[in-house]
Amino acid sequence: MDQSTGVVQRTIRASGRLMLLISALAFIVFVGLFLASTRLLINFVSGPRPISSQDLTAITDVGSVQHYWVNVTGDRIVDTGWQQVMQDTTLGIQTSQTVQDSYAVLVVGNRLLLVDLPGNVQADSTNAVTYTGALTSMSSDVIDHVVNDLRTNYPADANRLMPFVLDTHDFRSNNVIILIMIIVALLAALWFLYVGLMRLTEPQTHRIWKRLGREGDAALTAAAINEEFDRPHTTLGTAHITSHWLIDARPTTLKATRLEDVVWAYQKVTRRRVNGIPVGTTYEAYVWDRYNTITSFQSGQQTILNTLQLIHEAAPWAVMGYDQAKQTLWHKNRLTFIEAVRQRRETWAQQSTISRDRTF
Repeated sequence: MDQSTGVVQRTIRASGRLMLLISALAFIVFVGLFLASTRLLINFVSGPRPISSQDLTAITDVGSVQHYWVNVTGDRIVDTGWQQVMQDTTLGIQTSQTVQDSYAVLVVGNRLLLVDLPGNVQADSTNAVTYTGALTSMSSDVIDHVVNDLRTNYPADANRLMPFVLDTHDFRSNNVIILIMIIVALLAALWFLYVGLMRLTEPQTHRIWKRLGREGDAALTAAAINEEFDRPHTTLGTAHITSHWLIDARPTTLKATRLEDVVWAYQKVTRRRVNGIPVGTTYEAYVWDRYNTITSFQSGQQTILNTLQLIHEAAPWAVMGYDQAKQTLWHKNRLTFIEAVRQRRETWAQQSTISRDRTF
């Protein structure tokens, strides 16, 4: 039989193809984030640039401005009196309040620029002042409250207002999460590409292959599993019970445990309730081997019971069933548990030999 077509190699290759698919999806996410954030990245890297009053007042669509993180110098700053305030209350009683944002108007030539400042506006200034910030569109809240208030109380001045806001919050700190997302998407794409190619070209690097080499040559172990898997055997759901192996074979994962290495097997029943009403029950088989590796699979109750019965017949020395005493011993003194099963296996082997001798 061509071992390259065996279940072990097929599973590793399927796992590799899955990694390549995930890599492609991650690369698509990276490209999407990069293209959507091109302007942001340019500004993030190049830093704020001075903008003249002529260039500023000529802007009609702030979304089309390539360099929107700018230094703006105005003749003076005027507090509008509008603030965004965070109030803390306890039992309905206000205990404190924090000013998060304040809105001021920066006079730039004969035009006015609305400026979003963190915290309080220190004071109105009649001197030239420079602010660094990002030119952004006005939010609906700003239009509904700040701008409409200026239009009502200062209609002549409101007509001089530019149709965008200078947000002076820390540009890099506020946008670093986007940069991190782009970098993570790229690194994920490259990592999954590397893993996928390695699994396709060098299957021995896969953890499935490494687990098969616990006691010797992984290639020989894989050959033995492939040979028994392709022979007629008992299949119950994802569980395959061959002459010497318990194999949990799924599209991209595979666990194989020698039946002689099984030390404990039991059924786990999970009953789900919603508002006290039963909505379903899940049945699983848990099989532990002497290497502290668990093989678990889910199926119908009768399939699980049949699987455990077959495991018991193939490994009669193994501990079957679950109770608190077994659970406590397994978690607190696992070596003792495993040693007791080893002795039971030796006893069973000796009794089996004696029985065969008497037959002859």
